[in-house]
Amino acid sequence: MNLDDYIAMGFRAYDDKRYRDAVENFSKALGLKPMDTKILYYKAMSLYKIQMYEESAECYSKLLKIEPGSKAAWKGKGDTLLLLEKFRDAVKCYKKALEIDPFDEDLKKKKAELEYIWDY
Repeated sequence: MNLDDYIAMGFRAYDDKRYRDAVENFSKALGLKPMDTKILYYKAMSLYKIQMYEESAECYSKLLKIEPGSKAAWKGKGDTLLLLEKFRDAVKCYKKALEIDPFDEDLKKKKAELEYIWDY
């Protein structure tokens, strides 16, 4: 199998909600092309879907080292950290996402609720 095969199988598995299979195929694709931000993003989301939050956060971190201007990655990492009860780190991620897109009302609300609850 080649890179394109792993990517195609990963997206097919993701679309079919077979997230473990998606993670496996995206991991194989990343073995061949480790800096691919799209594959990293979908692997992180797949890990999130199967409640592997630590691994998902690590995947988002790798992605953000390559593409620090990704609002979706900052939001995804924030959502993941929120479920890990790392509230302050989640707020930091939401703030970074809002620096990229200051008009995202849902993100503003989420950040404000966390700041209010945890008394920043």
